[in-house]
Parts: sequence; structure tokens; C-alpha cells
Amino acid sequence: HTQPIVDSLLDACLAKGEFDWVKDVCEMMPIRVFVKVFGAPDADATYLAKLANQLVAIDDPDLAPPPEAYERAQARGFELHQLPFRSPAALDLFDYARDLCEARRVEPKDDLITRLVQAEWEGDRLTDSELVNICQLLVFAGNETTRNSLASGMQAFIDNPDQLDLLNRDRSLMKGAIDEILRWATPIYCFRRTAMEDVVVRGTQIKKGDKVVIYYTSANFDEEVFDDPTRFDITRDSSAQVVFGGGGPHYCLGAFMARMQIETLFTTVLDRGLQLQAAGPTTRLRTNFSNGLKTMPVRVVNG
Repeated sequence: HTQPIVDSLLDACLAKGEFDWVKDVCEMMPIRVFVKVFGAPDADATYLAKLANQLVAIDDPDLAPPPEAYERAQARGFELHQLPFRSPAALDLFDYARDLCEARRVEPKDDLITRLVQAEWEGDRLTDSELVNICQLLVFAGNETTRNSLASGMQAFIDNPDQLDLLNRDRSLMKGAIDEILRWATPIYCFRRTAMEDVVVRGTQIKKGDKVVIYYTSANFDEEVFDDPTRFDITRDSSAQVVFGGGGPHYCLGAFMARMQIETLFTTVLDRGLQLQAAGPTTRLRTNFSNGLKTMPVRVVNG
């Protein structure tokens, strides 16, 4: 599904000459790929992208949920601390997922929603609450993180055109380039975890049950792991990046899809001989959770 989506988005952008790399490509590509796998109608991609933005950018003046969304949540008896990311957009995603799951119970299809609805292990099935929470997580995780990686990756190539030229001349560097894009982008700043046992980290005692915050940005720019970490270098070994987690039960299930989308988009850019340059200042999301760009105006200078 991915290549036709990339081609159609780039065709529409190239027809304009100047466009917004974030809004016109990065925001729409992952969600359109996702709805294909998810089993949602293609026409709902824009709506789901808007909800995904509202889910994570509650402090951003341009993307935050409108006041009436908070009023609807309160009218339904929900306090903000009960909602994922304290966002009322979570309720809209829950409602959307619930309707879609019910539709697949009535009319199963060859899609992810149907498999979730029908999933069974030793007689145990997902509850309605578990289903809508999984769907909400998939909409966010399958869209926001990949979008941020695609945006930061292109910004890095615009700022370092020698790296894009090197990748174009030697496509065998693509796998390493994807890891470097992921490291450089680090689409999520941090996560909170609970210590499962007593441990000492760099002289600091952490006890079992303590709440700890892990900063992916710190790990991905650790000078003890990556030489000159503030340099974007597709030839370095960035396989130690921890964008998808450090392994174990929390490792990202969508890692393959994220890598596939990054490779497809930048391979297509190279195959088309596209060279982009900034056409205005970029703006960043106002959030302490998601490391994302909000706008990135560019123009085609070749291709």
C-alpha cells in the first residue's frame, strides 16, 4: 500500500512547486498507510490525523482540542486525568474505534481490526475497553512517531545535502541511514516506567516500585555511544539507537512498518531526483513528549 500513497502525495506536492513537507507529506503518509492496514475507510484518514494531533499536542495553540471537546468530555463524566495524554480527543478515538469494532463483528474483513476483534487465547478475548484502548494506541503510535521521523529526516538532509548525495550514490547505505534518521529524529522525548527491582544507575539508587523517566534523546545523543552525536552522519553505526525501545516487552511492534515507510519515502525522493530547500522557517510542536515539527515549508530546486 505504501508506494502508491507516497507517489500520490509527492505528485500533488510537485504540482505546487512549494509545499509544506510536514502537512502535505509527513502528516498524511503514515495515517494513510495505517488506515489501509487498520481497516478504516480511506476517507477517514484526515479525521484520524487530526485526532492524533489533538491527542499529543494539547498545549499547542494551533493543534490543541477545541474548548467544546473538553466540555463534551466533562458532560460525559470524564476528568482529564482519566484520559490518555489528558486529551478529550481520546474519547473521540474511543468512539471511533468502538463503532469500527462493532462493524467488524457484524461484517468481518481482512484487516487488523477484524483480527483484534476475533483474537482469542485459551478462550479469552479482548474486552471492549481493551479493544478501544489498543486502537487509540495504534492510531497514535502508528502515526505520530513515523511522521516526526520523516520530517526530521528531510530537515537533516536539507541541512546536510552531502549526506543525501552520498545516499543517492550508494544505496547500500540505506539501512544505516534509516537508523541515523531515527536516532537524529528521536520522535518521542521520554517515557515513564516502573522499576521492577532494586538497581543502581551511575551511583543513583533506584528501588523496586520507583517511577522513573527515561529520556530517549539523552540515550540517542550519548557521546559514550555515538562519536560526535550532534553530527548527522549516515555512514555511522546507529544501530544502538533506542527509538523503538531497548528490547524486551516494550519493544515497538510497529518498528518494521516505521522503517519500511522511511525507506519507501526517501528511496522515492532519490529515484525522482528531488532536491528540496527550505522556503521559510520551520515550527515545532509545543509539547514535552513528542519531538515533532509542525510546519516545514519547502520548494523544489531540482527534479
